[in-house]
Amino acid sequence: MDDDAPPSSSGRCSSAAQGASSSSSTTTTISTTTTSSTSNWIGAGGRNFPDLSDPPSQDGKSCTPSTSSSPSPPFFFATLADTQLGAINDNTSWEDEKQLCRLAVQKLNQLKPRPRFAIVCGDLVHHFPGMYPDTDPSIRERQIADFKAIMGEIHPAIPLLCVCGNHDVGNRPTASSIEAFKKDFGDDYFVFWIDKMKGIVLNTNLYFDPSAAPDEYNQQHSWLRAEFAVARAQGARHIFLFGHHPLFLFHDDEDEDEEALGSSSFTTKAGNSVSIPNTYFHLPRARREEILELMRQYGSSHFFCGHWHQNGIVPSERYRMENVVTSAVGLQIGRDKSGFRLVKVFEDATVHKYFGLEEVPSQRALQLSARNFAGPGYIVTTSILLRCRTCFLTSVPAGPWTKPFLTKKARWW
Repeated sequence: MDDDAPPSSSGRCSSAAQGASSSSSTTTTISTTTTSSTSNWIGAGGRNFPDLSDPPSQDGKSCTPSTSSSPSPPFFFATLADTQLGAINDNTSWEDEKQLCRLAVQKLNQLKPRPRFAIVCGDLVHHFPGMYPDTDPSIRERQIADFKAIMGEIHPAIPLLCVCGNHDVGNRPTASSIEAFKKDFGDDYFVFWIDKMKGIVLNTNLYFDPSAAPDEYNQQHSWLRAEFAVARAQGARHIFLFGHHPLFLFHDDEDEDEEALGSSSFTTKAGNSVSIPNTYFHLPRARREEILELMRQYGSSHFFCGHWHQNGIVPSERYRMENVVTSAVGLQIGRDKSGFRLVKVFEDATVHKYFGLEEVPSQRALQLSARNFAGPGYIVTTSILLRCRTCFLTSVPAGPWTKPFLTKKARWW
């Protein structure tokens, strides 16, 4: 498909059948009050994201994910997090977030070639009635309408996926809070395919605290186990997971020890100092390990998430994966600037880098050789590990080409 050609079906996140998944594909259309040119928000349904369906065959017709050994062409996507309209000014205004989201959309639309998709890893808006019971509940409706109006301006050739965060369904989600999210945005967990990459989107809020929705938690985890098996049976070369909460922040076996994990502190725009225990940001160990064991069993290499409002990249040798936390489009609580992450996917490598919104490369061709760039950051091969906060190159065989990364920085773009 030409870079500038819109998808064949209509709607912001419109739908086509996805026969490869273990679930039937359903289009979910949600009416909104937004005045955007996209007045109907179409999200995932039937636990699939339909616009990201099976890889096309040479004659342009749909086919199931290939199990052949032929290499897949490289592609890239964008992962955003915590647009969270209303967080900076505590729901009294969200003009700051609207401006940041507009800039993010502008930068996404300028990328050439276009990313195959963009995904917002939760906390789409800030106001959640259960968290702010003494405020006007219509605030949330207005924030959602503004979010959709702005994000609906992403080029139609870039499908937009939305993950639910704790400000979308609550810190202790219920069946009714999940249902409300689904009415606004579509399924709270689902799958999609890009060529030989299978993406699995989770409602991590159910893993953070399933006490008010135990059936929903059990259903999702059973579904996750089945989808991993489907990915293997259908020949997925990469299996990436996406959620809101990080699995862990510093190491894969960290516990709920607030003293050991410390806290994240920041100053609000109004000048108030806020300190949040880091145990608030990760998944409890027991339920985290349920996910990690499946990732190890099925060779899933990356977990992309947000929630921490700062960047963090931590590999796990035990589970042979990387936990990739992307900082916020909106409110920052660390040293990072508002921005998003670009992720390049190759047959034998995955490269990603976080860009502040003013730093996003525009009108530049994507370089398609993983050996020629990585930028300063993690480089993981069979024998080398380098570390930084924002970039990662992984699963590439060691060889003479790796030597330059030990002595100097390489360019990502």
